[in-house]
Amino acid sequence: MASTVGTVVSRGSPGHIEGLELVDFKSYKGKHYVGPFRDFTCIIGPNGSGKSNIMDAISFVLGVKTISLRAANMKELVYNVEEDTIPKRATVSMHFVAKDDDRKTVFTRSVLATTGAFEYAVDGAAVSWAKYERTLKSFNILSSTRNCLIFQGEVETMAHKGPKELTEMIEMVAGSLELKKDYEEKLKAYKTAAEKLRVTGAQKRGAGVEHGIMKMHKAEAQRYYALMNDLSVLKTEHAMLQFYHIETALFKAKGMQDVAMAHVKEREAANAAVEDAARKLKERIAQLHKDSLKAMKTERETQHKLMARRRAAAQNEVETRTLLAKAEKIKAQLAAAEKVAQSSSSRLEQLSKDLAEQQNILDGLEKKWTAEDQQ
Repeated sequence: MASTVGTVVSRGSPGHIEGLELVDFKSYKGKHYVGPFRDFTCIIGPNGSGKSNIMDAISFVLGVKTISLRAANMKELVYNVEEDTIPKRATVSMHFVAKDDDRKTVFTRSVLATTGAFEYAVDGAAVSWAKYERTLKSFNILSSTRNCLIFQGEVETMAHKGPKELTEMIEMVAGSLELKKDYEEKLKAYKTAAEKLRVTGAQKRGAGVEHGIMKMHKAEAQRYYALMNDLSVLKTEHAMLQFYHIETALFKAKGMQDVAMAHVKEREAANAAVEDAARKLKERIAQLHKDSLKAMKTERETQHKLMARRRAAAQNEVETRTLLAKAEKIKAQLAAAEKVAQSSSSRLEQLSKDLAEQQNILDGLEKKWTAEDQQ
């Protein structure tokens, strides 16, 4: 069965393919020239005659991916028959004629049989893939979108495509599909920015609310500090008033202290007088004791009288010691009274009365002893 491969160059295209040079490409052994091509060219022939390989050659030289070239890898593009020697490379050169100025450009692409690596050339000069692709694009030939190629069966396939698939195909042909990744990244960035804007707006609104709250807190703080200042002034005035009362009380206490000191001095003078009287009393008692001993020695004539005198003297000595002990106790109490002069004035008077009573008792005893001595 015969099949056809057709190429159509539209009136609005930037140029057309004038011819192809194939060197050891797929089923074409050695060097072959295919052409010239016109505005409308059909290639007919039986199955297996190499019609589709012409389409593969055009796709190869235009940089179409391997999957569209009916080959598992690029090494399979090199002519390979068991009984023949395998060539080192396969090469396809496309003679392209620009429409505006009839300028001819030769695009050459080769694949190495050993590594599957590619080599590119424009007008015989080796170039990189990037420059090769830019040169194709300068003629509006986009290898990634295949905007200049329609493969066998694609028309029928397009008829069965859905709206989404047709849209993707149109975008591929238009070249916008290449921008899909960039578009999605920018859309993601836009959504991220919109989300940040939303969050920022919410934060701004929250900041506005917080600003209002902070203003209220500031006003409350200012009122608080004003009240604290007033409180500090009042506390200062209160402290000064307390100091005034304390100072007044100190002056009064000092006056009372002076009065108390005067009373203490008076009590000290009275205590001195009492001590002097006690000393004299002690001396008198000592003298009486001495006289009593003398009397006991001189009155031995009468044993009974002497014994009576001895008993009396002994009794007098006991009473004298009691009186001396009381006098010492009174003296100690007077010494203690000096320390608590303010609270012991009444006690001192009582002691003075007790001392006076003891003095009276001593005077009475002295008179009694004097009378007994006279007897």
